[in-house]
Amino acid sequence: MSNATQTSLSATASSPQSYVIFNNTVPRFANRNVSFMVDGELYANKTANSTGFVSFNYTGAWSARTFEWRGFDPDVNKDGSVNVLDLNMIGQSFNQSAAACSNCDVDGNGAINVLDLNIVAQDMDKAA
Repeated sequence: MSNATQTSLSATASSPQSYVIFNNTVPRFANRNVSFMVDGELYANKTANSTGFVSFNYTGAWSARTFEWRGFDPDVNKDGSVNVLDLNMIGQSFNQSAAACSNCDVDGNGAINVLDLNIVAQDMDKAA
């Protein structure tokens, strides 16, 4: 798959394959951490380049699969910048499920934890 601007794809292979490489450009993911999900499960995390390009090499078993790219949004409080206020929001819901604060679950893994804090800390003082 090359230069796809979509963020999800369902695919089926009729014969086993050893790997497939997904090259995807989503401009809103530029310079952001991106997670690659397979059938709703986290498969890999990477950082997109300045144009939003990111590549994932899937080596798992093939059959019917759903692939999804999720860009992390570290601007938890949606004020236009990534700063200590975003860390504070995560801290208020720390060690809870994403249901407590969906924006606080920055990496989308269902839990508000140190991984979310790390993503925000890496993007501090950057414009959202």
